[in-house]
Order: sequence, then structure tokens, then C-alpha cells
Amino acid sequence: GPTRAEVGRVREEADAAAAEWEKGKEAAEEQLVKAWREVAGRAREAAARKIGELERDLGKVVMQRTGTSLAEVWEEGPAFAEVADRMARLQTERDEIDKKRKELNGMKKAAPPAGGKGADTSMPPPAMSSIESFYIQEQDEVLKLRSTAL
Repeated sequence: GPTRAEVGRVREEADAAAAEWEKGKEAAEEQLVKAWREVAGRAREAAARKIGELERDLGKVVMQRTGTSLAEVWEEGPAFAEVADRMARLQTERDEIDKKRKELNGMKKAAPPAGGKGADTSMPPPAMSSIESFYIQEQDEVLKLRSTAL
């Protein structure tokens, strides 16, 4: 069998290999921690840049002096002005659509259907043809759909 000297030598070699492996493991762990910290730092920087971009567009909290005290207030960015402009344009478009629908309804009421009786006047208004009536109804539907789409 193996001698005590051989067993001791093998044990010393195993202990040295285990110690070397432990050192390598610790070095690898340090490198991994360093790499993760670097990745986290880059992610923080990217998030800070993104917040800065959003802050320019949306707005930010600023300190405002009120008498002898300071207060935090919201300062709107250009994105809010763009939204307000868009809402105003949409409202104008809705108003135009409503105006056109009222005009169409007025045309329907002003002219009686073909073959119908007009109001008691010396000259009754001209009768509306079925094509005109269809056109008015079609336009009314188009305007309703446009209004709904807004």
C-alpha cells in the first residue's frame, strides 16, 4: 500500500490545489461583482438620460419662492402644450362637423319630400328629389362617423 509519506504528499497537493481553486473562485467572484457593478452603473446612467429627456418633454418639479418659503411646483413642458393644441384642433373639427350637420338638418326641414305639401305660402319651396334626400342622409352619416372617430 501507499506509504505515509506518499499519503502526506498527496494530501498536501490536494490541499494546495483546493487553496488554488478557492483563490481562483474568489478572483472570479470579484470579477463578476465588478462587471455587474459596471452594468448597473451604465443602466443608472441610461435611466438618468431617459428621465432627463422625459423631463424636457413633460415637465418637472421646480422650487418656487413664495414669500419667505419655498414650495415645489410643477412646470409643464412642451408636450403638454402640444396636447392642448391637439385638443383645441379636435374641438374645432368637432364644432365644424356639428355645424355642417345642422346645415344638413336645416336642408331636410326646408324642402318637403317630393310630392309633399309645403307650408301655407303663396309659393311653396321646391320639392326635394329622392337623390337629394339620399345625399343629405349620406352626408349626415359621414359626419356622424367623422365625429365619432375624433
